[in-house]
Amino acid sequence: MFQDFAAWFKNKINNNLAYNLRQVCYIVGIWVFVTLFFIYLKFNDIPESFLVEIYQLDYSISKKQMYQAALFIGLSFGSVLGFLHVFVYPYIERTQKLLFNIVFRITVFCLLSHIVYYTLLTYYGYSMNTKFVIWGFNDPGTINILMYAFVTEFLVGLIILLRRNLGRKYFINTIKNTYRHPKEENRVFMFLDLEDSTVIANKMGHLNFSRFIQDCFWDLSDITLKYGAEIYQFVGDEAVITWKVSKNFDYEKCIALYFAYKELLESKTDFYIKKYQTIPNFRCALHSGKVSAALVGDYKKEIAYHGNVLNLGSRLQKTCKEHNADILISEDFSENLKDHWYGLTPITLHHLKGINDIQTAYKVCEENKKYYFYL
Repeated sequence: MFQDFAAWFKNKINNNLAYNLRQVCYIVGIWVFVTLFFIYLKFNDIPESFLVEIYQLDYSISKKQMYQAALFIGLSFGSVLGFLHVFVYPYIERTQKLLFNIVFRITVFCLLSHIVYYTLLTYYGYSMNTKFVIWGFNDPGTINILMYAFVTEFLVGLIILLRRNLGRKYFINTIKNTYRHPKEENRVFMFLDLEDSTVIANKMGHLNFSRFIQDCFWDLSDITLKYGAEIYQFVGDEAVITWKVSKNFDYEKCIALYFAYKELLESKTDFYIKKYQTIPNFRCALHSGKVSAALVGDYKKEIAYHGNVLNLGSRLQKTCKEHNADILISEDFSENLKDHWYGLTPITLHHLKGINDIQTAYKVCEENKKYYFYL
């Protein structure tokens, strides 16, 4: 287990270090805010001379010390739990049972609470009696603070869970109600599909095949973050990935994402052979253009895209195997490319289902490893 975690952790560091560090900083910021806010609400309107009497303290304490302690608690909890939420908890969720996950998180929280509390008491020169050391927190005020911290950790975990389930940008856009009314956007779509999926599924059985797809798409998630993409949908063994096109958008990174993902899967050949006796290979198509985006549904909401761009992109993907192409790009997409570190072979496509016009697509051939240094 430890070796698997070390490999997973190394991959996460290499692929998304900047993004993951930002997530840790966000969590630290939340903890600092809520701890300082707690002190402000509870003690700000109480004169310092009455604090000892009102709360029946055995020692004098100033508001400055309270804010210092709150800042220390926020930084300590935020840093440790932020690291765990980003780098450790996802692996445990993936590999361990729910009960282990819950027990592990509660244990970490309790240990961290005691360490931080003991550190604060030592720093301010307060002694701890034997009963306190053995039984832990026994003061009503301390229990209130602990419960407040526990609720904060629960809410932070819930936000992270929702953000991961909805997607980092989908979560914000849903909260902001950005797509309550349909909007037109210029986007790139990648349709990524597992080769020979029917044969693989029949060989593995549906349960083992689902585990296989889980591992493949878990590896894909880190790559999409590195290349600034969003995962729009998982449809069976297919993933639909999208980028919102802005000024000076670099279309080459869309192609680079595919080759980076292919290289990652190749580097994990031993893992997939040992676990599934199969090496996954994906083919994809890329197309770009105008689409409409709208928030659909009521009890189950999601952001949906509509337009011919998705239809043509999907049809192109279906022809990849026919032309022995790992990746096909549309003519519209190719017109935006500038720095060709790959070869392009034109292909004329007739009678695409649902497409009336004759289409020109390009088969992409990797020529060098420049994409490794893309970012």
